[in-house]
Amino acid sequence: MKNEKVKILVEGGICLGLAIVLGLFSLFTMPQGGSISLATLPIVIFSMRNGWKSGVLVGLVYGILQMIMGPIYSVHPISIICDYLLVGAILGLIIYQSSNFKFIIRFFLVFILRYLSYVLSGVVVFSSYAGDQNPIIYSLVYNSFALVEAGVVLIVILILKNFSPIFKK
Repeated sequence: MKNEKVKILVEGGICLGLAIVLGLFSLFTMPQGGSISLATLPIVIFSMRNGWKSGVLVGLVYGILQMIMGPIYSVHPISIICDYLLVGAILGLIIYQSSNFKFIIRFFLVFILRYLSYVLSGVVVFSSYAGDQNPIIYSLVYNSFALVEAGVVLIVILILKNFSPIFKK
């Protein structure tokens, strides 16, 4: 029992380190925060291998590390909760499904929740950037990078899931 907990702890630490490193290499970066990268990939893989409870915890730690290590665009409590803590913890809700169809549905539900968390923060905290536009529409469009990132990560996971033993414990 103790040995299993140590393995999960070590795997979580390795995945956190990989996520931070992958976050340094973004495919695209938004001007007021947000980027498209493979940083979420190790967190999703960890959650798929170890279950949602461990995944949520590691995702939350990932959000905290992102907040500490990266540039902070707002210290508003809603921004801290929605842009860092909640979006990290939500990643842990992705669990392994043997059926690709069920997995894809759950994957997109989780990433839509993540997207909505970013949108809420954008509407509440960053609405001044919208100018004359409707803040909700502005936030929906601005934060669409999260949906693009979801597509990129999903493609990589489906390739790994079909051709790699990484999901076998």
